Amino acid sequence: MRGGNDADGEDDQDMHDVLDYEDVKGKLSLWVQKNEVIRWIRKIFTSFLRSYRDEAGQHVYEHRIHEMCLNNKQSLEITFLHLSQKYPTLAIWLAEEPSLILPVLNEVAYELVNEVYPSYYKIHQEVYVRVRDLPLEDKLRDLRQIHLNALIKIRGVVTKRTGVFPELQKIFYRCQCGDLKGPFFHSNVNEPKQLLGQCVLCQQYSYTLDESHTVYRNYQKMTI
Repeated sequence: MRGGNDADGEDDQDMHDVLDYEDVKGKLSLWVQKNEVIRWIRKIFTSFLRSYRDEAGQHVYEHRIHEMCLNNKQSLEITFLHLSQKYPTLAIWLAEEPSLILPVLNEVAYELVNEVYPSYYKIHQEVYVRVRDLPLEDKLRDLRQIHLNALIKIRGVVTKRTGVFPELQKIFYRCQCGDLKGPFFHSNVNEPKQLLGQCVLCQQYSYTLDESHTVYRNYQKMTI
């Protein structure tokens, strides 16, 4: 799981990449969706999971991955302070655009887990990166529109919890002519149906959810 020592040339190239990709040009939400920026995010998060050590010199995330897999779980907790110490730019981007950054981190974590445990895919098809220990804590009454879609930390007591409801994860639509569209992956940024144009076969815009192909994810609503 641990990578080898980089050569001087590779170190120079890494620094060049940092200077290139940390210099956000335009809106951050658009910048982090560029293919080359996504590749850079994947590269440095892989390096973070492989190489981050605590004060005792122990590989923190190697241990957490082993513990997660031994318990047949699929949530990998990362400490925000660890990430901000090693890659502060990625930590800032994660706090500002979690809905765009987390899916990339999930993919990296899943690939790394399958590298360590090649049969893990038989148990779970995804790994979810969870962020803990944000340095700033907000109060519910202080939340404003600027906090929308951002990563925040609040403290409270759960007073009510609903039953388990399905959430659309991998979505397919079927046109009235029978043509199947998809898969689309749900996010908080775009509603998948908004991405559909006129059907290329019948030139109409009449789609319904195809439940036979659509994949659901379960979640719970909580009231604080």
